[in-house]
Amino acid sequence: MCTMLRKVAILVSCIAYVFGKKLLCSSDSVTIWYTYEGEFMDAFLSVSPCLLGQSEYHVILSGILMSPVSSIGATVSVWSKGVKWFEVHHRTEPCEYFKICQLIKGESFRDTIPLYTKSFHQQLTPGTYLVFVKLFRPETFLQLNITVDIKEK
Repeated sequence: MCTMLRKVAILVSCIAYVFGKKLLCSSDSVTIWYTYEGEFMDAFLSVSPCLLGQSEYHVILSGILMSPVSSIGATVSVWSKGVKWFEVHHRTEPCEYFKICQLIKGESFRDTIPLYTKSFHQQLTPGTYLVFVKLFRPETFLQLNITVDIKEK
């Protein structure tokens, strides 16, 4: 009985994980999926171009803010094959320069963030990379879990 319940729990967990993932982009070189948790309703993420080897990408984040933001910080970590490949922290600070800080609860949000990757794309090999992005103030208010599948050429 316990084994059967464990199998059902694992199956339900897997179904929730698969159906909770949203396709960010797909091309001949890469497929990117994401999930999010946090104080955004109807959060949406997009990226362009959806090609490897670019030195600049444009990431668009939109949604409806569920609570105001007066300070902001971030942590980004990248994992591959169970090993932390990269991590960066940006401390919490007043955020009058960020568009998200000018919003009130219930207001819609859309911003384009340039992402410069010139030094990274040459180091990427085919495989799966997990990217974890946390925005905080000081508690986490948005967490993105991104799966990047780089395809063989």
